Amino acid sequence: MAQALHSDYQTDIGAFHAFMRDRPAWEKWELIDGELIVHATPTKRHQLITGNLLFELETIKRGVTASWLALIGIGTRLPGDSRNEIVPDLMVLPRASDASNWTYHVLAAFEVLSPDSLRRDMIRKRDFYTRIDSLTHYVVLAQDRIEATIFARSDAFSPKTLAAGDRIEIAPLGISLPLAEIYRDVPLG
Repeated sequence: MAQALHSDYQTDIGAFHAFMRDRPAWEKWELIDGELIVHATPTKRHQLITGNLLFELETIKRGVTASWLALIGIGTRLPGDSRNEIVPDLMVLPRASDASNWTYHVLAAFEVLSPDSLRRDMIRKRDFYTRIDSLTHYVVLAQDRIEATIFARSDAFSPKTLAAGDRIEIAPLGISLPLAEIYRDVPLG
C-alpha cells in the first residue's frame, strides 16, 4: 500500500522528521534505507484485516493481563541506524510509560500485503525487523486470500506459510491467532 518517492535522494531520521513537520497529519510516511516512502490510502480489505488483528490481540491481552501492547502507527528504529524508521501496520511491544511515536523494542510486527508492497514487505522490511533484538516474529498477511507468512527468530527467520484453518502461534507472548478470525468479514477474491 505504499508508493516510493522515486529519487536517488537519501536522507536520515533527523531530516525525515523535519520533512514530516510540513506534511499533513493524515499522510503516512516511512524511512526505509534512507528512502522516503509515502503510503497510498489503504483498501477496505487492508483495514478489515488490520482491525480484526487488533481486536484478536486485544482480546488475548485482556484475557491474560499480558505485559505487552498491540498498537498501530508507531515507528520502529534500531540504535545507531539513522536511515530507517519503519511503521508496521500493527506491532506488539512491551508496556512502556513513554509517549513517543517510535520505539526500539518491538516484540512482533505485522504487515498486510498490497500489490505494490510485496518486495518491500517481504525483503526490505523483513531484513530490518530481523535486526531488532527484541523481535520474535514478523508476520506478513495476504490481502487477497487467507494466508500468512511467518518469520520467527526461533526458526532463523525462515518463512513458514499458513493457510485457512491454521493459527499464528507466537508462544513467547502467549499469542495464538486463528487466521479465520483475522479474515472475518473480509471479501476475498
